[in-house]
Amino acid sequence: MEDPSRAFADFAKELFTFADAHTIQRTIVDLRFNQGGNSNVIKPLESGLKSRKALSAQGHLFALIGPSTFSSGLLAATDFDNDLHAVLIGEPSGEKPNSYGEIRILTLPNSQIRTTYCTKFFRLMKNGDPAALEPKVLMKPSIADFLSGRDPVMDAALRYTR
Repeated sequence: MEDPSRAFADFAKELFTFADAHTIQRTIVDLRFNQGGNSNVIKPLESGLKSRKALSAQGHLFALIGPSTFSSGLLAATDFDNDLHAVLIGEPSGEKPNSYGEIRILTLPNSQIRTTYCTKFFRLMKNGDPAALEPKVLMKPSIADFLSGRDPVMDAALRYTR
């Protein structure tokens, strides 16, 4: 979702202003808790990375995914994988790449209960129908990692070598 106090496009512009003035060894985008929303919000980041080969060179761009990567988050992860050739690190996504989305809200007239329904089928994987988007580097954090404040998924992205 767009942050009401700061447009993501403005953040991306500032990020690339910084990146253009510095040597960046690796770019890490954390999509592990991106459960969806507006798929266009992340586009300025994707297009900025695509136009900067040093930031998106193979083995220098990473996208972190996990069981809470859904909907627009899954679409972004797929774009990072297919279009930017990012190294996906983490756990399988929480949603099938080929699935329904574009949810709408319906309020039932008598009970006033709100429910959601999907309006579109997305086929993100043309050559198959896997249960999840799988990372190239599988990293499963443990409860001990969480309790000690360690993030082995981020650590794997920071240490990754081809």
